[in-house]
Amino acid sequence: MFPCIQTFVHVVAMHVIMDQHNYFDGSLPVEEIYDYYKRTKQIPPTTATNVYEYHAFFTKLQEDFSACIIIHIAYTSKASFSS
Repeated sequence: MFPCIQTFVHVVAMHVIMDQHNYFDGSLPVEEIYDYYKRTKQIPPTTATNVYEYHAFFTKLQEDFSACIIIHIAYTSKASFSS
């Protein structure tokens, strides 16, 4: 019935900005984020994935898993806190 036998979860990473450098969320060791906070007393800001990254991400998924159903779950900045 379903052509995809296994379940794969793919995540589009947000961006974390530290010391004017842009990192993909999840690419930094957690210790570096704690060190940044200790040094600056600020939580590193994040930015959303841009339209080009989304396009590349879903294009690759379609190419790699063309027979599968893609379910996109997103969240909004309304769920975050800014001081």
